[in-house]
Amino acid sequence: MAPFFKNERPLYVNSIAVDTLGNIYTLARINREGRTVTDLIKINLIA
Repeated sequence: MAPFFKNERPLYVNSIAVDTLGNIYTLARINREGRTVTDLIKINLIA
């Protein structure tokens, strides 16, 4: 799977949620090919 932010940071994130397995979900606004888009991202935490 390709990295979501290829060495870039999102403009901002909001709507952070955590599921019962400890995964974090958020909506992130990023620049992609000259356009600003909002995308759902998932962050897996390894304990």
